[in-house]
Amino acid sequence: MRSRGFVDAGLALLLVAIAIGIYRKVLRLWWMFDDPYHLNLISATPFRALTTRVFWHQFSTPIFTPLLLMSLKLDLKYFGARAEPFYIHQLVAFALIAPLLYFVLRLWLHPAPAFAAALASIVGVPVLSAVPLLMLRHYVEGAVFALASVLTYVIGVRGRRMSVSIVSALLFLAAALCKEIYAPLIAVLALIPEGTLRERFRALVPQAVAAAAYAGLRIFMIGLGMEAYGWAVDPAKRKMLIATLPLRAFAQLGGEQGGLALALPLTLFACIVIVALRFPRAIPLMIVGLAAALLPIIPVATQLQPRWSFVLWFLVIACAAFAPRAMPRVGTAVFCAAIVAAFAVERIEWPRTYREYRRMSDETIVVAGLAPGEVLRNPKTPAETMAQLEGFTHTAGQAFYDDLPLCDGRIPVRRLFGYDEQRHRIVETSRDVLTRSCSEVRPNAKLSLKMTFAADSSMLWTAGPYTNGQYAFILSEGVVTYDVPRVGGFRAPGLEHFNMRVRYTAPEGWRTYSPMLPVDVHGKPVVFERL
Repeated sequence: MRSRGFVDAGLALLLVAIAIGIYRKVLRLWWMFDDPYHLNLISATPFRALTTRVFWHQFSTPIFTPLLLMSLKLDLKYFGARAEPFYIHQLVAFALIAPLLYFVLRLWLHPAPAFAAALASIVGVPVLSAVPLLMLRHYVEGAVFALASVLTYVIGVRGRRMSVSIVSALLFLAAALCKEIYAPLIAVLALIPEGTLRERFRALVPQAVAAAAYAGLRIFMIGLGMEAYGWAVDPAKRKMLIATLPLRAFAQLGGEQGGLALALPLTLFACIVIVALRFPRAIPLMIVGLAAALLPIIPVATQLQPRWSFVLWFLVIACAAFAPRAMPRVGTAVFCAAIVAAFAVERIEWPRTYREYRRMSDETIVVAGLAPGEVLRNPKTPAETMAQLEGFTHTAGQAFYDDLPLCDGRIPVRRLFGYDEQRHRIVETSRDVLTRSCSEVRPNAKLSLKMTFAADSSMLWTAGPYTNGQYAFILSEGVVTYDVPRVGGFRAPGLEHFNMRVRYTAPEGWRTYSPMLPVDVHGKPVVFERL
């Protein structure tokens, strides 16, 4: 037993070291995406106010993530507005996930498959997209609490120790307070085949109390709302979107790189089939686990992002680890293929993902240091981030996502900056670049838009007449710009009355614009056509 403990401890420490080694470069990043918004929010909010109903009722979307804001607030309090300590905190928290998953799997498996699955878990595409983003810390810390809850739950059942079961319930509550995607964990715990029914029921009593406490607190703080937000579709198509959610979420696990994008999901699915065939009693647990991973993301099911498959990834990789036990020869071969595919995907996806995040990080650093009259053109960083960054850093510089206001002289410009795709850095650019861009505007080119509004205030549009190229909605001249599909929809609670301009960029590089169009999501459809 002592030697087994040394082996487990050594492998767990190795997993920590590997996780830190893979993601060490996140320590070079700065504020991105929602980071400036969160910093502005927590800077102006006392710690005790983060737990009040008044505070949570100010948000237009139905989110309740108190431990995320508390975690960021603690970093800000003790380390100030320096990004590196925030990322150190994030990396240390993430480094705990793999060893916790290893210890969970070791409850039933030998060290080799448990270690392989835990190692592969830290290189999944959903993980690559989440670890570098401080705004997604609740995914990371929630996973730590959730895995610790599973571990202590099983230990509590096996040892018939109510005190351990209570600790498990508290950890489950912490996971749910990090992110609602962990709230269905209680359903998974209820189906873990450990102990007698009486022993399991006894251990689940504290979990049920914790689940009731979370539900009551969430309802009290933000109500019952679970409305969809983000990209939207015609209501008639939503049932099909929800029906295809499992397939689309599973596809997110493979990344975007050709054959590998299929190889990883297929080998993982094969592992799941092997486990289901050999252990049919595990099928209800697998179904409930799938539902637990997918139900919380239904409100954003229209256009999935890799991070929304975060929980699904860990459930799938944990299930796949049982394939060698289910069928030693075939299961081991397929499981090894899945592990190899996971690392092959990581070798392709992580450099690309990091390069994209590093660009955004560099853009916010540059804008924060710009002087009056200095402009960053066409950043990849979302416009909302730049707007919040201005409030946090009080920068005098500006970021513009469209050249039209620069072309007509409305914005005085002394110096221009832009991202150099060849050197992967932001450089000062010649005014000739802007001059060439302005010459590519075709004011009289054909352009059309029809926008209607659904009962839930979703905006549904069709732009034309071109089927190729890129459309965009410009809500504030050059500052707030969204690339949009030709046919699409969006729902943003609180965004109901505004003016916008439609921009079309052709594959050849020329652009055309609509005039400013008034939008009222409770009013008449928006129709514009220039023949």
